[in-house]
Amino acid sequence: MSKNDVLFELTVENIPQRFVVGAKEQLLKKVTELMSKSRLEFGEIKVYATYRRLTVVIKDVSSKTEKIVEKIYGPSARLLKDEKGNFTKAAEGFARSCGVKVESLKIETVEKKGDVICAEKIINAQKAEKVLGSVFEQAVKELEFPKNMIWEDSKFVFARPIRNILAIYGNKIIPLNIAGVKSSKNTFTSYFTGFKSISVRTPQDYMKTLEKNHVIVDDLKRKNSIIRIIEGVEAFSKCVVNRDEDLIEENLYLCEHPSGVVVKFPSEFLKLPKELLNLVMKKQLKFFSCYDKKGNMLPFFLGIRDGVSKGHKNVEEGFLNVFKARCSDAIFFYDTDMKTDISVFEEKLKKLLFQKELGTMYDKTLRVKSVLEAVMRELNIEKKELSDASSFIYYDLVSSVVNEFSELEGIMNYYYASKYGVADEEIKKAISEIYLPNSSDSKLPSNIYSAVLSLSHKIDTLVGDFIIGAIPSGSNDPHGLRRYAVGIFRIIKENDIPLSLLKLIEFSYNSYPEEIKKKKDFNVLKAELLDFIYQRIESIFETDRVSSDILNSVKNIFIREGDIIRIIKRIKTLVEIKNKEDFRNISLLYKRLKNICKDFEKTEVQESLFEKEEEKILYDYACRIEPSVNKFCKDMEYLKAVNEITGLTEPLENFFKNVMVMTENEDVKKNRLALLKKIYNLFSDISDISQIVY
Repeated sequence: MSKNDVLFELTVENIPQRFVVGAKEQLLKKVTELMSKSRLEFGEIKVYATYRRLTVVIKDVSSKTEKIVEKIYGPSARLLKDEKGNFTKAAEGFARSCGVKVESLKIETVEKKGDVICAEKIINAQKAEKVLGSVFEQAVKELEFPKNMIWEDSKFVFARPIRNILAIYGNKIIPLNIAGVKSSKNTFTSYFTGFKSISVRTPQDYMKTLEKNHVIVDDLKRKNSIIRIIEGVEAFSKCVVNRDEDLIEENLYLCEHPSGVVVKFPSEFLKLPKELLNLVMKKQLKFFSCYDKKGNMLPFFLGIRDGVSKGHKNVEEGFLNVFKARCSDAIFFYDTDMKTDISVFEEKLKKLLFQKELGTMYDKTLRVKSVLEAVMRELNIEKKELSDASSFIYYDLVSSVVNEFSELEGIMNYYYASKYGVADEEIKKAISEIYLPNSSDSKLPSNIYSAVLSLSHKIDTLVGDFIIGAIPSGSNDPHGLRRYAVGIFRIIKENDIPLSLLKLIEFSYNSYPEEIKKKKDFNVLKAELLDFIYQRIESIFETDRVSSDILNSVKNIFIREGDIIRIIKRIKTLVEIKNKEDFRNISLLYKRLKNICKDFEKTEVQESLFEKEEEKILYDYACRIEPSVNKFCKDMEYLKAVNEITGLTEPLENFFKNVMVMTENEDVKKNRLALLKKIYNLFSDISDISQIVY
């Protein structure tokens, strides 16, 4: 059977970039599913997209479907004919439903059903063009967009009006009609060449034909073209172009033939904070900002236009005019903020609601400051400027710039710091980095002052939400509490901050007024919150391939003490030693220990009640290592502590072989249980190793 390639192109009015990627993914999935059911043989399927085209190329499609005989099994064979040899009503009905004559029915044996009536339905071969028409029509109709339009009499729903359909199998047209547009062998050139109709002879000619007419259909080729433009600008101008992946992706679906335009702008605009200027370029203008080797913004940018490098002067002027207009607005907002007295910011904060049950952003400021000062005392940080500056951490929320560009939350405080009377560079960074890290892999606060201020900000939100019961469930997490929990973990871990979460939670809880604290008991709150944070810790370590049994074995210790640094060291120790034979042996013995003495609390042992030498040997060994085990645990040298305890393996095995714990003498029994409990407790500050699985 002969095979040919297939080409399908839908030409539409301009589709927004945020729609294109989703449509491309959907189209590949739907066409693949439909082709798999089509009974056509086919090879690789590729989907391409621009802001005006959705293109599907399918390799090596058979010229027709194969003729098949489909067997349909019906009721029991005894219902085929009656006692007179006539076909029954059941048989006639089954034949009609299958579209066959009743005389053609047969009897076949089916596993678990026995003899049944069988109809053989012949499905004739169909030409590929007909089948493919149905595939593409259905695939297009099933595409979903965030917003749709209806523009013609059939009321077809799509993101934008459909203007042309190119559909060919080999050199034959695939007949189909969508939204009143019939398929043909024609497509259109790009806008800047006049959107002229051109003919495509075969699927193999498609890419070359369009490239000659300045349309790069292949997304990857188009992206590489943009990257080459960026590299060319960097080489020629000796600069570094901000290679924002989101911005590259956006420009990728804003043009069909990218070319670069470098535009110089007046240096006066560089007085704007570089984050603000970059955001205006990215968000509003889709331009790439340029920097020198030291990270200083340069007075020119790179714009990507759709078209060849002709008439660049006009394009350059147009880009510059739009840039000036947008940046003039930004300068106005920034100048307004710099002229506004900070007392105005404070009054606005008093009216800006944080949460209905937790007060305003001004109330939150006072709580965060209280937590910060407690943390500073705990860590022996003496920096009055940090405490003073914490009063200003939310002032930017009521600024004109952040009202217009919410992405600059926090960042603008660095630039407003002089208004607040903050001159220390580290403190300026601290009040601008309170939201860091804002994801599991984003950058961390840059210094210890930033770190403790960020911790204070995050714990206030977590504690407040848990007090009022606004706890995330499922995928619902409107206040980003999971992100805050991960942020706290990362800050403490990466900076090795010796701060107990129990104390951090307590500092925050105590900063709330009594009427709010009455909503939840502190012990309930800390248990809920530490469990919530540990869930995030588990996710992080599971990503690093730490087994769940190790994580489970230390969970209760974490909830008891709330110490991130200690729990990390415990987990790392257990990962290191889990598969060592000595540890394996002692952990198996500890499972037995736990079963025997889990409900027994007494650990005071009376040597006078020992009846066997094995008791005395075990007790002496335990007493000898107990001080060093406790010291090693206190110093977080858990590996050394474990190595000490594994020395108990032999005396403990001998004890179990030769000593009956549950003896009839009650005093002796309790004394032996106390001895085992004493040994069991040696591991209590390391792990519940009975949960380790082999």
